[in-house]
Amino acid sequence: METDVRFGATWHRVTEFFDLVHSPGASRATDLTEVSGRPGTSELVATATVCDSLDAPLRRVVVRVHDGKITPVDDGRVSSHAPSWSPDGTRLAYLAVSDAHDRNRVCVRGPEGDREIPLPGTGESCVWTPGGDSLLVSVADAGADKAGAEGSGRRSGPSATGNWLPTVETAATRRPGRSLWLVDPASGALRPVSAGRTVWEAGAAGPGRAVAVLSEGPDESDWYGAHLALIDLATGVAAPLHRSDRQLGRPAGSPAGTWIAVIEADCSDRGIVAGTLLLFDHNGQCRPVDTEDVDVTGVQWLDDHRVAFSGIRGVGSVVGVHDAASGETRELWATEAGLGDTHKPEAYVRSDESVVATVQRYREPPAIVHRAGSGTIVLATTDHPGTEALRSRIGDCRTLSWAAPDGQRIEGLLVTPAGPGPHPLVAYLHGGPIWAFRDRWLGSNPLIGLLASQGYAVLCPNPRGSSGRGPKFAAQVLGDVGGGDCGDILSGIDHLVDTGAVDSARIGVMGGSYGGYLSAWLVTQDDRFKAAVPVAPVTHWRTLYHTTNIRQFVPNILRAEPFEAGDVYDARSPLTWVGSVRTPCLSIAGARDLCTPAAEAEQFHRALLDNGVESTLVVYPAEGHGVRTFPAILDYCTRVLDWFGRFMPAGR
Repeated sequence: METDVRFGATWHRVTEFFDLVHSPGASRATDLTEVSGRPGTSELVATATVCDSLDAPLRRVVVRVHDGKITPVDDGRVSSHAPSWSPDGTRLAYLAVSDAHDRNRVCVRGPEGDREIPLPGTGESCVWTPGGDSLLVSVADAGADKAGAEGSGRRSGPSATGNWLPTVETAATRRPGRSLWLVDPASGALRPVSAGRTVWEAGAAGPGRAVAVLSEGPDESDWYGAHLALIDLATGVAAPLHRSDRQLGRPAGSPAGTWIAVIEADCSDRGIVAGTLLLFDHNGQCRPVDTEDVDVTGVQWLDDHRVAFSGIRGVGSVVGVHDAASGETRELWATEAGLGDTHKPEAYVRSDESVVATVQRYREPPAIVHRAGSGTIVLATTDHPGTEALRSRIGDCRTLSWAAPDGQRIEGLLVTPAGPGPHPLVAYLHGGPIWAFRDRWLGSNPLIGLLASQGYAVLCPNPRGSSGRGPKFAAQVLGDVGGGDCGDILSGIDHLVDTGAVDSARIGVMGGSYGGYLSAWLVTQDDRFKAAVPVAPVTHWRTLYHTTNIRQFVPNILRAEPFEAGDVYDARSPLTWVGSVRTPCLSIAGARDLCTPAAEAEQFHRALLDNGVESTLVVYPAEGHGVRTFPAILDYCTRVLDWFGRFMPAGR
């Protein structure tokens, strides 16, 4: 495989596809998340994804949604996100990065004028206190680790004085962390309130209090053991409220602080939390909420007793509301469409319990809709002239289910290209493992639509361990990585072969993160695959444990400590069984990946070569956990298409 693939026919096809997806340079929104409504009005804001050029990273921009139009709240030239209205609806706050030096600030827009308040690090979240006189802003220090869900690597900071300086680590090394700050939007004054602890997420909890997920240590691995606490905003004193052997996310208090809500779940990545909604009363007593089989991903208080939630059920999205006083739960909207962003369904619920959300499906680009009762009105859409051209190429998507070897029903999505089958098949495996595919524009990754446009069917399975089927289903992967989930995937492929939908002689596999692990693992266990593309893979659990920045994730998922040779760390590692591989593998990694370091892909590649198996290793110097920025995306997609085209061509 060539080092530079920019001059081949595949590169031009890939570039044309992404030109249609993003219309670069037109300042057009290609995705919409973080929808928020102005209290007492119909005005909406959201965070849009904008592509300036296929030679530059995508940007996020806070936008207004009005009369079917999507327009930036400011000049649209800076990156911004996390919009939040004050409780009285008079002021809008959001986070922005002002220039190439990544100077972060809080922007407040209101009738008294606009103010920009510099922050001592990278702002990650921004919420108003109930009285509307202050903002709670979570800030990451320069050099703090980014979550794997947002690409891993580190938050930017001041340039080093020389590139020869070493990185030095000892037991006493002070690591960058995260803190909570109280910001006065009128004066611009900032005050830290987290008392030296690491605050991963925070929300208001009534007058003078915040509720936070925090830990003593600042490392990304410390998040897996973080607990829930109430913070006195005047003194910074944190009072523990809840400790769990699972993970916690989305803390939020009712306006008067009578109730506290948080989501508890077994999690793979910080930022991807889907599980049980817990409520705590004023005495600290905890009770789980019956959300009718929904794995909750989002929480929003409507008043001091009604809490709205969004989440996953099966491959669909659900929005509901729970009355903490009466114990009643009502479902407001259930849809097979994808709500919210890639990692979690989310919605804004008005006080009248109508819903505003971003909605999309495989053939329908993101749109913001208003749902009241059974009626849905489209308020704005990202549809543009390139959309119809894409629809003519990407085939269709449907929900699929099949029986696993042990009889369990497994669900997934099947994308099929235009024309009669049987088609060559790529099994595209999601990360996590506690995550799930949902029905989204072009698939959860545009590469899925791109593969379909080139004649490939794509199976997107949600094997055991996935979200959307409740905590017991998700927990089945714990202690059994590459076990039952492996059988779920292979039985799904068998089902498609048996129905005549796919060609058994042209089956490939790929995936990222845990999906990269399964892609490497499956080719050690089954010889049916003609080509494989492990992306950001785990190839040996023991080496991962000693090199990853999320070390606690490893014993969490394996349910074992790495102290004995021959245990699950060896038995369920692709590197252990590499001698049985005959499948050509294209391994992809990012040099800045702290979650699954590039060495994981490199050692698998070298072992394959030693075993006489065709293998190519591609490491992107500026990428982290997965390939997420242009123009690296174009290069990555070109190599994937060429790899499958070489070993299992689609015949187009």
